[in-house]
Amino acid sequence: MNLRAMLEATGSEATRAWLTATLVELVAGVLRMPKEDVSAVRPLSESGLDSLMAIELAADIQRRLQLEAPLALTSASLTIAQAAHVELSVAALDRLAAKTLQHVASAA
Repeated sequence: MNLRAMLEATGSEATRAWLTATLVELVAGVLRMPKEDVSAVRPLSESGLDSLMAIELAADIQRRLQLEAPLALTSASLTIAQAAHVELSVAALDRLAAKTLQHVASAA
């Protein structure tokens, strides 16, 4: 799924909800627990995420969401909601930059 395209098509709130739910699912898979037991607002470390699991999670994020997920995004001190906010902000900035480049190119 292209996050930037989804953001443009559905808006920020729908994209945020989808992204948060997807990250919960990915975290649940790495932790091998039901997604209902994963909190989007609790730091990942409190859910049991360790450094090796963080690497696995980053790889899963890259594979599933086609995002360059920096390892800091899977930091044990972050919550899933915070990670979703960071990724959504990056996608929005990327979208804005693309639109600006299109505008500049068309004006030239």
